[in-house]
Amino acid sequence: MSEKKFDTAIEAEAFFYGALEKGELSDIMSAWADDETVVCIHPMGPALEGQAAVRDGWQVICESGQSLTFNVVSVRYEESDDLAVHVVREEITMAGEPPKEALMLATNIYRRTDDGWRMIMHHSSPGASGESVSSGPVVLH
Repeated sequence: MSEKKFDTAIEAEAFFYGALEKGELSDIMSAWADDETVVCIHPMGPALEGQAAVRDGWQVICESGQSLTFNVVSVRYEESDDLAVHVVREEITMAGEPPKEALMLATNIYRRTDDGWRMIMHHSSPGASGESVSSGPVVLH
C-alpha cells in the first residue's frame, strides 16, 4: 500500500489515471483499497475479485507496453461521507502511427478508509455504440 493519503475521491481518481498512463503497477494499486472485496471489470472481461486478481489484471496491461493517454471527463459524481461513485468518459489515445482513439465509459467507486479515499471498484465498458472513435477494433484494457 502506498503511503500516499488521498484527501478526496477526485484526488485518488487523478492519481489512478496518472499511474495508468505511466504503466506503474505499484502506483495503480496504491489507489486501490487494501481489501479483498475490491472488484475490477475490464471491457468485455470477467469480474476480477480481490487484491491479487485485480493486481494481475493491471499487470497484464502494464506489461503490454501499450502507451495510453487518458482524458477523463466527469459524467456524474455522487458522494457521501464515506462512499463516492464516479461515472466518467475515458477518452483514450493509444500511441502509434496513426494513433488510435477509443471511448470507454467507466464507473469508479471509492471508499473513505483510515488511509484516505481508495478505489474499491472499477468497471469499464465500450462507450456509445461500442466502436472505437477511430476506425477498426481496439483492445484497451
